[in-house]
Amino acid sequence: MRNSFYEYYGLSAKEVDKLWDDAIVVFDTNVLLSLYRLPLDARNEIIAVMKGFKDRLWMPFQVGYEFHEHRLVEANRPIDSLRCLIDRFDKFNEDIEREFSRNPYIQNFKYIKDSLKSLRGRVEKKTKEWIEACPDMFRDDQVLSELTSLYENRVGESYDETRLKEIFENGEQRYANNIPPGYKDKGKEDGNRHRFGDLIIWFQILEKAKQSNCDIIFVTDDEKEDWWEIYKGNILGPRHELIIEFRNSVNDHLIGFYTTERFLSYAKNKKKGGVSIKQKTIEGVKSSEILDLDYFLGATSEPGQFSMNSLYSKYWGLLGESEPDRFSYLNKLDSYLLKDNLKKSSSNNSIVNLKNNNDSLSSEDEKLSNGEDDCDIKDNDNQTK
Repeated sequence: MRNSFYEYYGLSAKEVDKLWDDAIVVFDTNVLLSLYRLPLDARNEIIAVMKGFKDRLWMPFQVGYEFHEHRLVEANRPIDSLRCLIDRFDKFNEDIEREFSRNPYIQNFKYIKDSLKSLRGRVEKKTKEWIEACPDMFRDDQVLSELTSLYENRVGESYDETRLKEIFENGEQRYANNIPPGYKDKGKEDGNRHRFGDLIIWFQILEKAKQSNCDIIFVTDDEKEDWWEIYKGNILGPRHELIIEFRNSVNDHLIGFYTTERFLSYAKNKKKGGVSIKQKTIEGVKSSEILDLDYFLGATSEPGQFSMNSLYSKYWGLLGESEPDRFSYLNKLDSYLLKDNLKKSSSNNSIVNLKNNNDSLSSEDEKLSNGEDDCDIKDNDNQTK
């Protein structure tokens, strides 16, 4: 029965091993562009893994086209977001004052206000340093340089206008019947080349597999239903239609679909790529959400849309019961910015934890000033460049 319904069963362990030993590796546009949004150490690890597969890398022409079309926007997005940090910090301070300045159980709100003001000054100073250290992406794009070298003579041919017109006409029929991939993009209004971009990439992958008589590993962070079978919010595997279409187009060959997270996990477990992969790097590509302060400085928010509150959402419940967590997390930011001066400083400038009284607040400030903070946060300015 497995042979009759192979699309439902996934790959066997033997087939997976075959893929990882021999398959051509194709990264989707979104994976390449995401390199701009990662901290430098994570970015460098992923590029090192890609170099380990250099002899097996191949880029569909459409991926290269989309990458160059969107490169400058994505490359500058973290820098633009960083420029918005102070404005968003001020908005956060205003929210704190509005919500808590009249709380009858806060005995000294001026202490909170002065502490936030002091912290703001340090954040602004550090932010200016980070912005000045940011590269000029028009002249110094390290991601572009690395990818240009990696994919030298490893890019597919472009389609002429006749072939593109055929794909657009075919795509209209496929999208009307929700045939994957790409139909979730049918509402895009930035031209057929983008509207049918996923379909073009898919056809170019099929043609590469046929021409080179090879298996394919396809890595994409597009988690929409026009690539994946999704059940109750969980990705079960690639769409069955894609497996069938690949099998019918490329006899006796395999295709494996991976998100970046799963690809790195397999590479780590199978010791592929010739580099050690940190678990933190794997976890850091799961989502564009900011999980900790090390990733905070590589924020991926839209310019002008950065929200301080979003940083704490994972630590909040309802306001009131979990207010202390809010300030505890801000305390981590405070200690991060003060790290170089903690042992020298005698000032009481840390952000308060509302569940403590004023005496214990002073005690906490004294601990921070003596370098006794228990937050394990590394000061690595290079992550933010």
